[in-house]
Amino acid sequence: MHFVALCMVLSGLLGVTFSKIVVITVGGNTTSNAGLVFSPESVVADLGDTVFFNFTQGNHTVTQSSFASPCIPIHETDSTVNGFDSSFRDAGNGTAITNLPITVIDPNTTVWFFDFNTCGLGGVGGINVNQSSYQTLDGFQVL
Repeated sequence: MHFVALCMVLSGLLGVTFSKIVVITVGGNTTSNAGLVFSPESVVADLGDTVFFNFTQGNHTVTQSSFASPCIPIHETDSTVNGFDSSFRDAGNGTAITNLPITVIDPNTTVWFFDFNTCGLGGVGGINVNQSSYQTLDGFQVL
């Protein structure tokens, strides 16, 4: 009897999946290359994973956008989406590090984001970018 109960508990535990934390550093060397504001620029995350934007240097934002309008907050172009926006986070020169955690709720949908200061210079990125579609990271950076 105890063996059956133990097997049931173990089988339940083995079926449990654990979420992970995916870190994107915000605030690289944007003086020489604005595209380096997010490192990495593109990540893959599963359902329930947390994408952790770690602001380490400079004064930047992480704001959700759409592929069609990379430098505009998504809620301004689509009123049905209440996207994330960190507002400006001044991390100085690593002296005031802050973070913004985002939980992935749909791993099959690309989430586009940008930095307000550097978006027009390539300061953009994506979560779960489908590189086999026409909406690629390279295409997003060009817009």
